[in-house]
Amino acid sequence: MISSECPGWVCYAEKRVGDLAVPHMSKTKSAQQLFGIIMKHHLSRMYPNEDINKVKTVTVMPCYDKKLEAVRPDFIPQVKEVDTVLATHELLELFEKNKVDFANVEPWAK
Repeated sequence: MISSECPGWVCYAEKRVGDLAVPHMSKTKSAQQLFGIIMKHHLSRMYPNEDINKVKTVTVMPCYDKKLEAVRPDFIPQVKEVDTVLATHELLELFEKNKVDFANVEPWAK
C-alpha cells in the first residue's frame, strides 16, 4: 500500500502515474481532515440547535499542499471538513502584522 499522507505526492501520482499508483493508495484521511471531521461532529453533538456549517476549522500546517488537500472535492461532504489552512509562516506574518507580544499575552485560563 502506498501512503497518501502527502497531498503533493497524491497530486503528482494522480497526474503522472495514474492507474499504476492511485488504486493502491490509502483511502485513509490525513490527520488534518480527521481533525476537521471530529471537531465538527463533536461540536454538533454539544450544540445540536446550532448550524454546524457556521463552525469554521482552521489548521496551521508547514506545507502549502495541505491547502490543496483541504479543498479536494472528494473531501467535501455535506459539511466542509477544514475551512482554512494557514502555512506556518503565514501565521507568523499575522502575529507580526498585529504586533502580538507573546511576553505580555494573558493566559486563557488560570
